[in-house]
Amino acid sequence: MPRIRNDPNFNVCPDYASDVFANSRAQLVNDNTNEAQAIQLLKDIWEANNNSDKVAWQRQVAEDREERAHHEPGVLVIAANTDASAAM
Repeated sequence: MPRIRNDPNFNVCPDYASDVFANSRAQLVNDNTNEAQAIQLLKDIWEANNNSDKVAWQRQVAEDREERAHHEPGVLVIAANTDASAAM
């Protein structure tokens, strides 16, 4: 999986009601879906993708932390010393 370059927690959902998304909305509007529903659908899709990106970002951060600890033994020792169960 390619690396995520920017933290998706800072992403902002586009304004799907704006003119730039008129074509995207038009493709969703039909007898059963009005424009407001099309806008909400686009927002819901964006949010689902962003949430998936957030999970991938957290995984990447954890993997980076683990890799760094593996290559910098001092980091691992410090992290192990903060564990309350290690003191017992």
